[in-house]
Amino acid sequence: MEPTWYNFADFLAEQLPELREQIEKSYLSWVDGCGDPYPHVFLDEFIAPLLLGTGALGDDATRTRAGEILDQILVCSDHDLAEAAITSILEAFRDHAELRQLAWAYLGPVAREWTTRLVAAPL
Repeated sequence: MEPTWYNFADFLAEQLPELREQIEKSYLSWVDGCGDPYPHVFLDEFIAPLLLGTGALGDDATRTRAGEILDQILVCSDHDLAEAAITSILEAFRDHAELRQLAWAYLGPVAREWTTRLVAAPL
């Protein structure tokens, strides 16, 4: 499944089946509370914590998988989704060296390139 703004929760559940139940629970909670959530919610709730080692799963393989998923999002054809990943995750890495250091080993080449560019050319 190609990730898009509109199928992101389903894409994430497919990519991280061990977290499917938590992803679905979060999605339904958002839908019940205030409507269809933006992808930022799932990037902040699942991908960022996995990369940082603070998520439900902290093993190296899952953290590496989160980096691969992030790279897939950054190069997907849905530019709005790619931009959400930049603003939700990579800008935090730009702004906080300690977060960047925690995640660096698990980032894929695309995320590393973007992060390096963002650090080199801050706002």
